[in-house]
Amino acid sequence: MAYSSFHKLKLRQRFSHRPLVTNRATSDTSPKGMRWVTQGAGKGLLRKLFWVATLLLGMLAGLSAPWQTAQAACQRSTTPPELEVNIVPWQIRYDYTRSQAELSALVERHSWLSAGHSARGLYQAELMHRYLIEFDEEVGGWTSPNCLAVSRVAVDLTYFQPTIFLAKELAWARCVAIEVRKHEQKHARVDRDMMDWLGQLMRGELVKWVGIRAPTAVDDLETAKARHDAELKTKIEQVINLYVSERNKRQLAIDTPEEYARIDAACPHN
Repeated sequence: MAYSSFHKLKLRQRFSHRPLVTNRATSDTSPKGMRWVTQGAGKGLLRKLFWVATLLLGMLAGLSAPWQTAQAACQRSTTPPELEVNIVPWQIRYDYTRSQAELSALVERHSWLSAGHSARGLYQAELMHRYLIEFDEEVGGWTSPNCLAVSRVAVDLTYFQPTIFLAKELAWARCVAIEVRKHEQKHARVDRDMMDWLGQLMRGELVKWVGIRAPTAVDDLETAKARHDAELKTKIEQVINLYVSERNKRQLAIDTPEEYARIDAACPHN
């Protein structure tokens, strides 16, 4: 199977200004002045130290409370993410230019085909997908965290150039050509049904994936977005692997000795 993907990040930022605080202290560096401060203002110095310590403790408490408040705000200020799974239409192509030997070589490249698959015809298709993830984000300040939320996930699914090949030797065996084409169209119908199956499975799995990723506070926005993107890619690949396994079972169920016997019996003179 062949896969493709694209990544697009939609950024919505709101910057907050960080105040610049400068503390400046003055002191008397003369010996008499220093002695005066040490001896004559001992209680005053203790009072100053007490108020400085109180101020520092207040600042630390002030840093903790806004952070917790902002964490809660990250989860309150966003709307539920949009989720899309789109099946892009495709068209079946027919190819009558390959010889039976060439089709036999193509069959050997498809591990899911049975050893007895007829080389007089072949159905070939590649699953294509691409995904998009968008974010809502807010850049925090000194007392507030960075907030990140998944705002949209979209997945497109389709088949790349699905083709039914009929060996060019069948130009002189019209009956066989018709029956082989019917056989390969059965494979094409499996893929059509499997695409609906995949679309429903993908949507269900993505609903669960999005549901456990609530808006949250993060240390670094770019790192968090890259992590979400990688996790989404992994989830999509897991769903694709389930599709491949189920698809192979259904395709193999068509290529049976009974099916080939039916084709031969339908055209006893070819």
